[in-house]
Amino acid sequence: MATRVTHNSENRYAAIIGDIFAERHEPGSRQLAFDREDIVATAAKLNIPLPKNVGDVVYSFRYRSPLPARILQTATEGKTWIIRPAGRGRYRFALVDDVPLEPNPNLAETKVPDATPGMIAKYAFGNEQGVLARIRYNRLLDVFLGAHYVMPVQAKGGNDKLSQVQIEQDIALCAEKLPDLICRPIGTQWMRDGVVALFEFEEAGDRFRVVAEKHYRLVSPNEITAEELMRYRRRLADDA
Repeated sequence: MATRVTHNSENRYAAIIGDIFAERHEPGSRQLAFDREDIVATAAKLNIPLPKNVGDVVYSFRYRSPLPARILQTATEGKTWIIRPAGRGRYRFALVDDVPLEPNPNLAETKVPDATPGMIAKYAFGNEQGVLARIRYNRLLDVFLGAHYVMPVQAKGGNDKLSQVQIEQDIALCAEKLPDLICRPIGTQWMRDGVVALFEFEEAGDRFRVVAEKHYRLVSPNEITAEELMRYRRRLADDA
């Protein structure tokens, strides 16, 4: 009698998707097709229990977790693997550009009075949640978009960088979950000394482009001069 292998969901999903990839991958491959039945068959072969929703195996790697290292390490330099939909119950591994997005160091900054509560500012370091907290408390999305929006952003802090793969996955998630709405994907990168870079992206064929990038420095109110306020008003007038 075969012994059932026990895994947590992350490990068993990685084992399944890794085996599917390994069976299809050859040097020079750029796209590898598979479907839901392959997931079922691979789980049976590896004696791994599947979730009730078989599609969650793929969903987890499209939106929640990076693909297993055994897959990513086969990518050539400057590339990475992602999973794309290929029809109902069908998917494909696709080799795509993996170029981190770097803020433009020569872009002008706009000072914004820092409204982050003291305790949040003390413990919200340059990680993703810390960046998001400062954006929310200071309404930087409102300032950046020139309107009142409540929407998620992709945030990175410290040495973590935005990547094209993550933006593409975020756009795909919006298309799947909110098909009747217009997606305005936003990314943000914590830079230095309280400076936050905000980006808006737009799809262009099978890629995306940066539509806008602006930098905001969070400061105490008395650090903003009358001259700077006049300069910001001129910028707003030019953008109108």
